[in-house]
Amino acid sequence: MRLANNKSILLFILLFSLFTKFWGLGENPSYILDESLHVPAATNYLTSGHMLPDLWYHPPLKHVLLSGSMALFGNTPIGWRVRNALFGFLSILLLYLLARELFPDERVAALAAAFLATDPVHMLSSRSTGEEIAAILFMLMFLYSLVRYLKGGILWLILAGICLGLALSCKWYFLPLAPAVMVFALWRKKQQEGWNPGTVITIMLAFTCLPVCVYLLSFYPWFGRGYSLIEFYRMQIDAFQELRELQAGYFFNLVKADSGSALRWFMKPVLVLLGVSGEGPDHNRYQVFVNNFPIVALTLPAVAYAVLRIIKEGKRPWVTAPDTASVSGSLALMSLVFISLYAPMLIVSRPIFIYSMTTILPPAYILIAFFITAAMDQGNVKKDLHVAIIVIALLWGAYLFPLVSGRAVAIAAYDSLINALLP
Repeated sequence: MRLANNKSILLFILLFSLFTKFWGLGENPSYILDESLHVPAATNYLTSGHMLPDLWYHPPLKHVLLSGSMALFGNTPIGWRVRNALFGFLSILLLYLLARELFPDERVAALAAAFLATDPVHMLSSRSTGEEIAAILFMLMFLYSLVRYLKGGILWLILAGICLGLALSCKWYFLPLAPAVMVFALWRKKQQEGWNPGTVITIMLAFTCLPVCVYLLSFYPWFGRGYSLIEFYRMQIDAFQELRELQAGYFFNLVKADSGSALRWFMKPVLVLLGVSGEGPDHNRYQVFVNNFPIVALTLPAVAYAVLRIIKEGKRPWVTAPDTASVSGSLALMSLVFISLYAPMLIVSRPIFIYSMTTILPPAYILIAFFITAAMDQGNVKKDLHVAIIVIALLWGAYLFPLVSGRAVAIAAYDSLINALLP
């Protein structure tokens, strides 16, 4: 079955994602993860401009989005979690569309979507209130809009700038990404139309003024307390200092199992046991963060292969049509995104927790998907082998879903895995 002629595999991936994001979403009536901070902070921020009891040094768009979710669905477990469930589902669809724009081979898009749909960190984060899921969606919207702009259409550039601002208003992870991708966009436009001062100014404004305006708007309730732009600037400096000097002990039990280098995310299996409760003699209810090993083990080899492929292709033009052989520009963009997001996490002295890897997964999975399809082509493997890989990934994700979603499961089915992965 060729995906180019049949969208059934994509439909199955999306149905799987809908199930894992929404099924039993409101069954747990208690706060999970950081919901005890996020839910009251969302109410406080919209009513009084205060971010407490949540961490004040994070951007506040998450409070606005969560308030909107609760306004629509109530101050209930569904109201708390449905925003991320929806955003998590849309991220998978958008990742597929982005990969389809970048690479003419639909296998790459289908594999990348399947890997994100079955990623256990993404599944767990999509069923709670963390801001990483919204940040991923806005990042993917930013990248998709940018790619469409590079193929023509100034309105796509405006949308890209707005989405970059939305992503930054969720997380500061994307600060290094903004200048890196801006340089890439300038370079691509120079290749397409030569040195055009008007284009340069337009791109620079879209990557600076638009994101700054969106970021400032996310602080509207905070400004409503009477603060000035000077005080806002000082607050951002203080927030950066607070993040830079963050100590692992602040997070108590979580960091006992989850402090260390971000390098391990892609080097070995990592499991953080958040909680376990007995449900009878033969069943437990677990909730864990666990990386999608062994798929993520292909990340660094995939990045290395992409860099080598870029060097090999040299100055060949970027893919602009399905019959264009060169993919160096697409690989360059995804590699640039991955490195811009991942490198800062490797060099910071503060703790980096496993849920932070969620924002790096989309470019990683696109590069891994390309790596796998390239290996299949070089080995003259049957074209439909990717379907088998997707099925295996979905079965693996289905096995991990009860583990990360806090459902009662047979101890015998999961204890061996947990004991093998615990530090």
